[in-house]
Amino acid sequence: MSEPIRVPKYVDEPRIVLKWTIDEVMTFFALFLAGFMADIPWLGVLLGIVVSSAVRRMKNTKPKAFMLHTGYWFGFPLKETRTIPNRFDQHFTK
Repeated sequence: MSEPIRVPKYVDEPRIVLKWTIDEVMTFFALFLAGFMADIPWLGVLLGIVVSSAVRRMKNTKPKAFMLHTGYWFGFPLKETRTIPNRFDQHFTK
């Protein structure tokens, strides 16, 4: 017989790689790649571990959309919506 298919408990459950979610893995690999390109891969690995563990801690202790709100607060709107206006607009007209 074939292997059973793993059905997630919730529909919007994030993808898991080993024991990390996909955003933690992407954070680690982005910092590792930056360190590798700067010819100091050990620093990239160290920063990747520290920052991805900080991301995990933030995700577990803060509300669900905390990272989106933080990005918006610092001027990086991470997605375009009708309910969140552009932070750099001077005049809000409809």
